[in-house]
Amino acid sequence: MKKLAFILIPLAFLILASDSVLNQPASAQPDLPFSPAVKAGGFIFVSGHIGVDPKTGEFAGNDIASQTRQTLENIDVLLKKEYRSSLNAVVKTTVFLKSMDDYAKMNEVYASFFPGRKPARSTVEVSRLALGALIEIDAIVEAPGSLPVKQ
Repeated sequence: MKKLAFILIPLAFLILASDSVLNQPASAQPDLPFSPAVKAGGFIFVSGHIGVDPKTGEFAGNDIASQTRQTLENIDVLLKKEYRSSLNAVVKTTVFLKSMDDYAKMNEVYASFFPGRKPARSTVEVSRLALGALIEIDAIVEAPGSLPVKQ
């Protein structure tokens, strides 16, 4: 039995390690010290995104509703373009708000992006966000081809 365990433990490690291969999107910018998202272990880990319109390089607006909408659209585009996935596969998000006073308006827009399966979520207020954003959202997403997450 000891010989069998000696063989099975390294085999299990190899199986887990092969499932954890990191895949960065082609859109990753080499000058930044992080990736917009990384696929590992059956999930896609999406870094925090803000509501900057990629066409203009400017915030989609100065209000929480437009920045929330643009942030979620940016995440959805990344998932579709790089991973053949979408917001439908999101299992967890973290929402960082500049002010909890914006919670209700953010929540209204956020809910419109998740009409079916509602991901788990944490929401926290922070003192500052990158570039003066009002909101930042990161996500954990079930990768295509992985076992389905039970609802």
